[in-house]
Amino acid sequence: MVPTVSPRFSVWLLLISILMFSVLYVGQKLQVTTVETAYAVAAKRMLNKANYYKENWLIQKRPETMLIEGQQIQFNSEGWPLPIKNDIVDCEYWLLLLNESKDVFGQKFTSIKSNNIGNGYICSYSYKEHSAIILKLIDKKLSVSIDLSVVHMN
Repeated sequence: MVPTVSPRFSVWLLLISILMFSVLYVGQKLQVTTVETAYAVAAKRMLNKANYYKENWLIQKRPETMLIEGQQIQFNSEGWPLPIKNDIVDCEYWLLLLNESKDVFGQKFTSIKSNNIGNGYICSYSYKEHSAIILKLIDKKLSVSIDLSVVHMN
């Protein structure tokens, strides 16, 4: 004798399966949004920290270097902290100044790329899954951007 499946059971099984797949799909989208938000918050925190140093620079009447929170910081003519430590361009030092924990969403950076161009500096900090935070100080203007190219590929 072959057991039979009631139509009610089949409908419930189908509904539960659809619901489970929907939850998994939304969960994946939510994870991407969470990663994007984490990087955006980290970039904003770094910019806020740079503004904090600039405020101190203005209050102290625009010195070339200052000792703040135990760090000797060199500034450009607009008051932005420079990625220079011991007269050497040091992107890891710049990251330490602007993001003491050096991490994003619990992830430590995996590599640093440095470009010293004629009118400024570019430091790129790569994290897990090829996401990156890019600090630029070009033409006396500081910017912090994020690159989530791999996150959007899925």
